Amino acid sequence: MNPGSVFAPFFGVPALTMLLINRLARATALNRGIEDAVNTCPEQYLWAYKRFRRRPEGMPKLYQGPL
Repeated sequence: MNPGSVFAPFFGVPALTMLLINRLARATALNRGIEDAVNTCPEQYLWAYKRFRRRPEGMPKLYQGPL
């Protein structure tokens, strides 16, 4: 895990999420806001971005092949 980041739910899947300076927003709240935006306008989301390539320890990989 990277310093300054935590795993927080994103569409129900733990995703490595950067923390904002001074922790103005909790990582989970940040992802919920992004989820709302994606649900509002899904064609604007970069679906090719491998958001879940880093997983919490012990959880299975979601992608196959090199990352």
